[in-house]
Amino acid sequence: MGIEIWKDRMISTNQFPNFNYDSFESGTKTHPFAMICLLVDDDLMIAVGCDPLSPVDFRAKYPNSVFKIDFSIPPRTTDTMYGKRTIYYAKNID
Repeated sequence: MGIEIWKDRMISTNQFPNFNYDSFESGTKTHPFAMICLLVDDDLMIAVGCDPLSPVDFRAKYPNSVFKIDFSIPPRTTDTMYGKRTIYYAKNID
């Protein structure tokens, strides 16, 4: 299954059953970045950033939010908690 079938699909918060902690560099410190995510297949993931909340708190606070992949953000291939994945980022469309 490729990312093409997700192009126009709306994804609700409860469809993001997993979470991932990525990191980003700020000066000399590495900071975790929390995301709820949907594992599409063995090499694709759709993610929504939820900082400053934890993924569990984000899902509890926004249970009815709807998201769509934001193709203006280039996908990124990186090692995740689930192995090497290409991550597509979604944005809230409520």
